[in-house]
Amino acid sequence: MDHVDTFEALKGETAVAGRQWPTTWPNGKFGEMSFKHVQEIAIRWCDVNAFRHVNSVVFPKWLEVARVSMLEQFVSSAASKPPASPSLIVSGLNIKYLHELSYPDTAILVSNITDVKESSFLVNTKGVSKRTGAVAFVAACQLTLLDSNAEKHVRIPEPMLGVVDRFACRSHLQARM
Repeated sequence: MDHVDTFEALKGETAVAGRQWPTTWPNGKFGEMSFKHVQEIAIRWCDVNAFRHVNSVVFPKWLEVARVSMLEQFVSSAASKPPASPSLIVSGLNIKYLHELSYPDTAILVSNITDVKESSFLVNTKGVSKRTGAVAFVAACQLTLLDSNAEKHVRIPEPMLGVVDRFACRSHLQARM
């Protein structure tokens, strides 16, 4: 999965210290979200490397925290709990680093869902420095529904698809109809 070309639209884009977040995502859908998930993560001293900025290995963990929090919100909004099998797995992850984060600060991760397909969807995330307002990174994480017993991708069941669609970008939903 190669999302590098989709990040080109973010070159030079930053938010101002007054917390006016950028309103466009590389595919133009971020500003049209009917839903977005916001997760604040305080930068800890152990997240910082010898150069006094957040180590790049920390970002995937932060993305996991935000993704799990968002999925828990999905489950709590669904009428029924998802089945134990099949399960969602991370089948692709791409992170573009744009600006350094340092201690002390708080990273604000703003996520949305796009590109809902038969067995997968993307969780797009922007990481913003609360202190400076700068966009520090953007990421695209592909989640795929996998039946581990059959060892293959499976279709997203209609009840789950309904929950995912409810949280996906409006422009994406119009494209699916």
